[in-house]
Amino acid sequence: MGLMDTIKGWFGGAKEQGADMAQKAEDFAEDAVDTAREKASDVMDSAKDAGSDAVDTAREKASDVMDSAKDAGSDAVDTAREKASDVMDSAKDKLEG
Repeated sequence: MGLMDTIKGWFGGAKEQGADMAQKAEDFAEDAVDTAREKASDVMDSAKDAGSDAVDTAREKASDVMDSAKDAGSDAVDTAREKASDVMDSAKDKLEG
């Protein structure tokens, strides 16, 4: 029986070591998943910030373009009014004179 007890002891010890190693592997895997989730969350936050900054910049640029267009349009309208007034004055002068 001594040999059988020795063999059972070896397998019993191997079984315990296997269970310990499996537990350590599970703990390691859980830590790896947690770390990956944290990194992914950080990347998503950075992407959201970058996207938000890009949208803000685009809005500012669009606002500047709109302001420039309004100014250009206003200048064009003022010029057209002046020209129309000049034509009207010239026409009045010709009719009166």
